[in-house]
Amino acid sequence: MATPFHRDSVSHWRGVVAAVVPLHNPDLRERHWAKIDEVLHVRLQRDISSTLEDLIGMNVSRHRAWVRRLSADSWFQELSQGCSDQVHVAAAG
Repeated sequence: MATPFHRDSVSHWRGVVAAVVPLHNPDLRERHWAKIDEVLHVRLQRDISSTLEDLIGMNVSRHRAWVRRLSADSWFQELSQGCSDQVHVAAAG
């Protein structure tokens, strides 16, 4: 049976994972990173030098819903741009 401590630990890690995973989105552009930096009040490194411990210390899980939304928006923007490019190529061809 799970204890309150275990439930709280699992809940905490769900929040951390929900905030960290979207930061690995390859469709995030500099404009997205600038917004992330502004919301977190830090300048995240764009390489692998930021550790999970760093992100936890920045309270990134507190902003998980916002980070997920921004990541999804960047993916949709990239998808839309790709579709638009294909339409232009097809129209020109």
